[in-house]
Amino acid sequence: MKDSTRKTQKCGGCRGETLTASGPFQAQLAEISKKLSQISVLETKLDRLMGLQDTVRHIETSVQHLSDTYDELKDTLIRQEKDISDLRRRVETVEKSPEVTQITVLKRQVSELEQYSRRQNIEIHGITPHENESLFEEVNKIARCLEIPELSEDDIDGLHRLPTKEGKPPVAILRFASRTVRAKWFRETKATNEQAFRE
Repeated sequence: MKDSTRKTQKCGGCRGETLTASGPFQAQLAEISKKLSQISVLETKLDRLMGLQDTVRHIETSVQHLSDTYDELKDTLIRQEKDISDLRRRVETVEKSPEVTQITVLKRQVSELEQYSRRQNIEIHGITPHENESLFEEVNKIARCLEIPELSEDDIDGLHRLPTKEGKPPVAILRFASRTVRAKWFRETKATNEQAFRE
């Protein structure tokens, strides 16, 4: 067929016109385009999720490590609580034993005896130390100043200084030979002081 014949055989709608999408074809094309753009968005999200997969794996490893550590600590705590409970039982058993009760009684008795023995002591403050001092003579100087009888060597059982802080004279401890001597000395000291206040 000749070209001129072909041109004449075209329908009226097709002659000289370019084909354009219309009708249902146009709607299908728009739907496909929309689906393609959604696929593109999904691919982007999927890429991000694939990147998060390593992070999730790292978090899972960390959580597992923390879980293992927690289990170890829990086991340790349970063992320690058991040990503490065992120790409490042992302490209660020891405390209830007659030996411990006896030791407690003996300690109390020793403390009472120490306290009782200290009743014969007096502390003397303010005696300045010097070379070749005689504390016995210093105490008798105090007695002379207070106008009370001086002590004899038989009246005292011990006389010495205690260690003290720097800058203060050390305290002297005088232990009387008996409570009777101590009481007599104090009575006379008190009487002298009362007389001094009256004058």
